[in-house]
Amino acid sequence: MMLDKNKGCPTDGLNQKFRIVRNARNRTGVKVSAELSEEELADKILVKVPVDEFVDMIHAGSDSKEQRSISFAEEVDLWAGHYERDEVLFSEIGSKCKRCEFVCSKADEASEKKSGFKTCWKR
Repeated sequence: MMLDKNKGCPTDGLNQKFRIVRNARNRTGVKVSAELSEEELADKILVKVPVDEFVDMIHAGSDSKEQRSISFAEEVDLWAGHYERDEVLFSEIGSKCKRCEFVCSKADEASEKKSGFKTCWKR
């Protein structure tokens, strides 16, 4: 299940009403806030997305149809290291940039939100 980007969230902070917890046997679960209302769950914001093709690629050692110089596991280690050190991973500028999902509106920028699109191009 993935977030349907075409739908708006019915309430601010909905994610905060679901907490990941561990039980006595060290198993992970979810604790739902008692403050969660029926109205907040009325709009379905998740959509079922088939990912079989991508799972097959990962099992084959890659996360892409493109040839890579490192395996999927090595790439995950690379991403984890950057995350741990709070380092930005930049991708190459290319035609994919015109569909960038990290573009801010002028209003967002005026309220001091960062544009990932502009960050890449400044680099």
